[in-house]
Amino acid sequence: MDQISKSLSADTARTQALGQRHLWTHVSDLGVARRVGMRIVDRGEGCYVFDQNGRRLLDGTAGHFSVQIGYGRDDVIQNAADRSKGLGYQSVWSNATHSEAVEFAARLAQGAPGDLNRVFFTTGGTDAVEAAWKLARQYFAECGKPGKYKTISRHYAYHGASIGALAITALPMMREAFNPVAPGGHHVTNTYRYRTHFPEDTAEDEEAFGKACADEFERVILREGADTVAAAFIEPVQNWCGCLVPPKGYLKRLKKICVEHDVLLVSDEIITAMGRLGTMYSCGRLEELEPDMILLAKGLTSGYSPLGAVVISDRIAEPFLQEGHPFMHGSSGGGHPYCCAVGNAALDVLENEKVFRHVREHEGTMRAMLESFADLEIVGDIRGMGFFQAIELVKNPETAEPFAPDKAKEIAKHFQQRLNAEGFLTGHVFNTDGWHKGKPCITTTLGIAPSLVAGEEEIEHMGQMIRAALEDTKPLT
Repeated sequence: MDQISKSLSADTARTQALGQRHLWTHVSDLGVARRVGMRIVDRGEGCYVFDQNGRRLLDGTAGHFSVQIGYGRDDVIQNAADRSKGLGYQSVWSNATHSEAVEFAARLAQGAPGDLNRVFFTTGGTDAVEAAWKLARQYFAECGKPGKYKTISRHYAYHGASIGALAITALPMMREAFNPVAPGGHHVTNTYRYRTHFPEDTAEDEEAFGKACADEFERVILREGADTVAAAFIEPVQNWCGCLVPPKGYLKRLKKICVEHDVLLVSDEIITAMGRLGTMYSCGRLEELEPDMILLAKGLTSGYSPLGAVVISDRIAEPFLQEGHPFMHGSSGGGHPYCCAVGNAALDVLENEKVFRHVREHEGTMRAMLESFADLEIVGDIRGMGFFQAIELVKNPETAEPFAPDKAKEIAKHFQQRLNAEGFLTGHVFNTDGWHKGKPCITTTLGIAPSLVAGEEEIEHMGQMIRAALEDTKPLT
């Protein structure tokens, strides 16, 4: 073994030992980490990261749906450092601020739809969810309707992990250890058309299916009382269950219901904004979407620093323009000068290098790559938009028959391990609930969301690795 290899091995062993003794990673099984070790990533370049042993891995979910402009953009880091130089810290509390927050807020507002002209910065996505719920509640209190505090969101939707946000999140595995969570959260059917509980004739008719899903919001509003419901939270394209695209008419119908019952519509675009669908906001692709608030994080800074935001309509801001009516929410780190400078620098890249257009131009290549797996007879549904797509694995693609529950979990675990072994880094092989012929079932889906700079070469490489993992998994079926 040469001296470099010895040094690398020694460094890896030391970092592993320190990490396993002192670092508690997020949503992690520490027992697994003790058995197989941590994945320690030291650097990145484009769509790839390199672990401490020098192995190159294509990041299939872009740093947890964050790294829009790709890894290794030292120019962005330097730009942000230069922009924030001389001001280590300044909060955005009590009418104080700094120029980077002002400029970034203005740019985000200029790209937003309708009258969404105000930006409230947070420390990240969960805090943005919390801020939006608190803003909705205080808004109605200011309007003389303090009883409106409840929320409605969709089954298997993820909207953050704090105790408050967990009331809106509808992922059983995230909530079960912390019940009871904050009161007021209610959940309705999502737009999982491939696995819906609605009758077959409803599922086959896209508009009928969309109406049926939207009407469940109204059913809950009427059941709970419109005078108690403050906001409906949706991901425009839902992540869990695998890139659930809204059916035709769904968003327009949902907005109509919200307006009729004085309920705010909150678009959680923490994953889908900043180019993931090929536009700055999801509204650019989903023209029926007319929210009262938009939530941002992750790609807001391309993952290069922590930052979140709530983009707010003038109507919601209006009661707070009167003296003596401050919005009682804030954090020391929300709108940090360096984080806002990173946001401005990352947005420069997205705009100047025409990354949004790049995504739209290569969306078809991504879809064609996924559709090429149909010959393996393990791939059922393919769905998604932009660089946010998914494939669902099935026992029988002709009938959409799913695997038995234990088998579905076995296949998901094996498939993810094989993907990672091939060099396709992902933690997004889902097991979720669905329906098949009127009976509940467990589904297995792979979500794919590379950095937005991925081109023909990277998409082809993804396809090779996914195919190899599918071929290795198929015998288990």
